[in-house]
Amino acid sequence: MLPKKTSKPERRRMVFLTARAVFFGDNAQIRDRSAVKTVLQRHTATFQQAIQDFGSNIVVDIIASLLENRIFESELKAKLAFPELYQVSAVRNLQHDASEQDAARSEAEALEEISEPEVDVDGLDLDATKTELADPNTFEEPLRNLPIDLPSLFPSYLSYQVQHSLLNTVQGLLEDCCYEWAAKWIPNVLEERNWTCAEAVELGRWSQVIPQRFGKLSIDATRLDSREALAQVLQATHSLRHAAVHRLPTSGKGIEKMLNNALALVKALNDTGRIFKMEDVLKQLQARMRDMELHKNQLENELDEELRSIQEQRAALDLREKEAKINMVRQDRKNTSDISYLFGKSLGNLRSDDPATTFGMFPEDPEKESVAGSPKDISGLDGTEVGSADTRCDNMENSALDHSERAQKGAGSSESEQHDGLEDQKNGAFQSAPEETNGLE
Repeated sequence: MLPKKTSKPERRRMVFLTARAVFFGDNAQIRDRSAVKTVLQRHTATFQQAIQDFGSNIVVDIIASLLENRIFESELKAKLAFPELYQVSAVRNLQHDASEQDAARSEAEALEEISEPEVDVDGLDLDATKTELADPNTFEEPLRNLPIDLPSLFPSYLSYQVQHSLLNTVQGLLEDCCYEWAAKWIPNVLEERNWTCAEAVELGRWSQVIPQRFGKLSIDATRLDSREALAQVLQATHSLRHAAVHRLPTSGKGIEKMLNNALALVKALNDTGRIFKMEDVLKQLQARMRDMELHKNQLENELDEELRSIQEQRAALDLREKEAKINMVRQDRKNTSDISYLFGKSLGNLRSDDPATTFGMFPEDPEKESVAGSPKDISGLDGTEVGSADTRCDNMENSALDHSERAQKGAGSSESEQHDGLEDQKNGAFQSAPEETNGLE
C-alpha cells in the first residue's frame, strides 16, 4: 500500500502521539536509528497503523528527530512543538470540566452507598479521626448550556481490566506495607490476633489497629506527629479498597487520587522501597492519562473542524435552496405576466363585428384590408344593408390609417375617383341581391 498523503506537520503530530507512550523513561534517551527500529519491532501493534500510513522510513526519521530534540523528555518542549494538541476551545474546556464533575459525583455516590460504618474492635473512637468520603453535594453543578449534540470523549478511563489489575496490585502492596510495618513496630499485635501473613489482614483493619498504638510507637516508626493524622492517611485508602472489591469503574483522575493516597500512606510508614514503586506507578499513570488526553484533544479538534466544514456547506446549500425557490416564484410571475399580456391583446377582438377577426384570432393580413379604404357592406337577403366591418381593433387603427395614406399616394387617384368607384360597387351589390333571392325561392 502506498504511504498516506499528508502534510509534514500532520505526519509529525500523528507519529508523536503514537510514539509518546513508548518513548519515555530510558527509551526517551535513545538517539541511534537502529535502536529506534528495534523499539518499533518490539511494539509492532502500536506502530502498525503509522507505518502503513506513512512508511517505516518516515516513521523512524520522525521519531529520531523528536528524540534528538528531546520532545519526549519535556512536556514544555512538546507543547512548543505541537501547540494544537494542548490548545482546547473554551467550549471544550467547560465541557471537559462538566464531564469530570459528573464522573466524580457518580463515583462519590457509589462509594457512599457501599461504605459501612467503622467498627471499633479495640475501643478506639474513630469519630474524631474519621476522614469522610467526598460528599456528592459538594461538587459544582455541571454547566448545562453546552451544545447537547457535541459529543465529548472525556473523562478519560483506563480499560476496566487494567484498572482492576492496578487497584488490586496497589491494595496488595499497601497490605504488605502495613503488615511489615506492624511486624517491625508492633509485633505483639500480630501474635495476639494470629495474623501470620499480609493476606490475613484486610486493608481497612489497619486503620483501626495502627492508630490505637500510636502513643507506644518509636519516633522513627512514622513521619506523622499525631494519631489523628495517621488515622486520616489510613482511611483515605478506603476508596481504593472499595473500588477494587466492588468493581467500581473509576475515571483516570479518580484513580490518580487513589494512588496519591496510597503514596501518602507508604510515606507515613517510612517504607522507602514502596515509596519508589508508588512514585513510579503514579508517574506512569499520569503520563499515560496525558497521552490519552492528547489523543482525545486531537480527535475532538478534528471533529470540530469537520463540523465547521459541514456547517459551512449546509449554509451554502440553504442559500442555494432559498435562491432556487425565489427564482421559481420570479419565473412564474414573469410567465404569468407574459401570458396575461398576450391574452389581454386578444380581448380587443371581442369588440369587432368582422367574422374574420373572431375571438382569439387576428386577420391574416390586416394591412391589405386597410388599403381598400372602405369596409365591405353586407346586404341582407331582402336587399337591405345589414352591417359593415368599419370597426377595427384599437391596437390596429393607427397602422391601418398610415397604410391607407401610403396607398392613396401610390395610386395617384383623386378623391372623386375613389368616390365613383364606391358608388359603382354599391349599385352592383343592389342589382345582385334580387337574383340571389329568386334563386332561394
